[in-house]
Amino acid sequence: MIDMQQIFFLGFMTIIYIVTRIFSRIKGNGEKNWKEEIGSFVFWEFIFGLIGVTLLPIYIRIGYQPTWSDIDINLIPFHFIKEFFGLIKEDAFYIQVAIKIVIGNLILFMPLGFLIPMRTKRPMKVSRVLLICLCSSLTIEIMQTVERFLGIGLRIADIDDIILNCIGGGIGFVIYKIYRRR
Repeated sequence: MIDMQQIFFLGFMTIIYIVTRIFSRIKGNGEKNWKEEIGSFVFWEFIFGLIGVTLLPIYIRIGYQPTWSDIDINLIPFHFIKEFFGLIKEDAFYIQVAIKIVIGNLILFMPLGFLIPMRTKRPMKVSRVLLICLCSSLTIEIMQTVERFLGIGLRIADIDDIILNCIGGGIGFVIYKIYRRR
């Protein structure tokens, strides 16, 4: 669910991007054609959106004393997914939750798998795209853990997210390869 912090962040970062591009053009450092400019804009909007969706909202808790027991990390692959599918038998509500987690994490990184090779001048191998997706997803999970420890975030670090994000990035790369062949 999108909240005001996420909308404000995306709008603020969009304004910063546009202003920096205008100053870059004025100084003569931004000699790009419109196709490259639009590609750059779409890429950075995706990055800003990714940050907004995965790291926001931030909650302020007065008097919160963080402890290591407050951190919840899943390092067992597909543990939560199996747990949700087990709960589906008891309550149909969990079907929506499981679908949201699996499909959401796949879709979340598909644009990254598509946009990264599109932004580079040289051809890119799938292994490099997957490494970038892995590092990006791992960074997000670490930041979510830090937010949780500091008491400003409610998310759980999960190896399933990393796996599904990388699969989504790989799907995005396949879509990019199909697009480039046309």
